[in-house]
Amino acid sequence: MTEHNTVVEENSGIFDLEEFFRQTEEEKNSIVEAEEVVETETVQDDSAINLVQNTPKKEKKDKVVKPKKESGPLNSWATPLEENKVYKFEEFDRQVYEFHPVMYPDGNFSGRYLPFCLDKNTVLNPDKKWVAEYYSLSNRFVVAGLNKFVSEMEKEVQFEKSKIYHTPFSMSYFAQAKGKSLKTFDKESTAFIFSIMTGIDSATISGVNTNISLMISNKYNGTGALNIDYVLNISGIINGNDYQYNDYFTLLDSNRKVNHVGKIKEFNFSIKELEKKAEETRTKLKTKTENLEDIIKSISSKMKKELAQKFNSHWEQLPPSMKNAFSILILASYVIDSNFDYRTYMAVRTELNKLVHISN
Repeated sequence: MTEHNTVVEENSGIFDLEEFFRQTEEEKNSIVEAEEVVETETVQDDSAINLVQNTPKKEKKDKVVKPKKESGPLNSWATPLEENKVYKFEEFDRQVYEFHPVMYPDGNFSGRYLPFCLDKNTVLNPDKKWVAEYYSLSNRFVVAGLNKFVSEMEKEVQFEKSKIYHTPFSMSYFAQAKGKSLKTFDKESTAFIFSIMTGIDSATISGVNTNISLMISNKYNGTGALNIDYVLNISGIINGNDYQYNDYFTLLDSNRKVNHVGKIKEFNFSIKELEKKAEETRTKLKTKTENLEDIIKSISSKMKKELAQKFNSHWEQLPPSMKNAFSILILASYVIDSNFDYRTYMAVRTELNKLVHISN
């Protein structure tokens, strides 16, 4: 997901941490918290679309959510399936969805719908084939429109550098929130990740920034709700080159499921709130040093073979003083970000969500 000028896979050392800490502390002391901007502008990146097979493999399906009718008027992004008719809509000009009523043999409406998905990208779907789910949805199901929801969010947050990831019946909108940046970051883990990127023993790092991005994800087959994750984008300049990576999991505690009758402002955290949540996660997970190998095995089992090998290799390179649950979280983020795959991200996210929400 990120673009690096130079990426070296093999790590030959760690940064000079004392120099790193001194310089970054001086820089951060001079940073003033940014004001939030209200105008909206998005840039969509077609290169970010995930490649998927037209015919899905047979695999264990997630448990279908039994939707509950929300009290109060639904929002503009929510469409209830209530009538005996076909419901059709598009998402970001990438996918077309249709929900067809299921009829009894006697011609009466069953109160259920079959969901269909068509990917419009000619490379991913050259034959323009529809994908159908093998089960139907109840007429209590409410369809959330990701495109419409993002448009409403843009009234509160200005997005930039957006990308869209999708597979049949799921889509994720990833974008940076302009004007939202934290004043703090974890220096030790950041130094280690940048050392993996550069593959050098020491370097002068400057201009370190922690920008906020949002990952807004949706499912259209009843297996999950519209969901918002906050992501930390860490960037810095090393020997004149720009480097950056996404920390997807430090702010998992800020994750929110979108209520169909909720208010948009409920999902727009202040910088102060995000700073607090990030620090709470770091503090809690750095004290967890038990059963780390079991956690490593659990997370790597959710990754493809190549990513799992990288993950385990980087973990072995960590000095003993850094081997804690927070370092696992950061390494998982970095490895996933090096070759982002939406399915892997969601699988690892589920595992790490358990870790972030452990009791002390």
